Amino acid sequence: MVVLDRNDVEDMATPPRSRWTTEAERLRLVRFHQAQELIAAVSGGKNSLGCDVAGNIGGGVYAMLALIREGKGRVWKSATNAFLPSVIVSAHNIDCSRGPAGHYTLVEPGGKAFFLIPACVV
Repeated sequence: MVVLDRNDVEDMATPPRSRWTTEAERLRLVRFHQAQELIAAVSGGKNSLGCDVAGNIGGGVYAMLALIREGKGRVWKSATNAFLPSVIVSAHNIDCSRGPAGHYTLVEPGGKAFFLIPACVV
């Protein structure tokens, strides 16, 4: 289970102030929409940790990925009943230049991959 601070998601979901003109501003607009999708997926229920539960987050998965990459997401491992001390985000062919598909993989300490997020498909 990925645990995010709602404030971080809401900060990402704050509308941009103007039309984008740079690549950084364009990415900010994309993250804005992804974060809105993530917030919209929250069901109102709580899990065993007292966190809001999100259902099918759709494109919000990329907002989640961005927050994990920034060190703002934590992963709860139910098998050990504890948070992982760290998570590595591994990128594989994310521009589809070396084949028909690319993805990000979340990897726990020790190298065990536990979550795959599509990056591109051609």
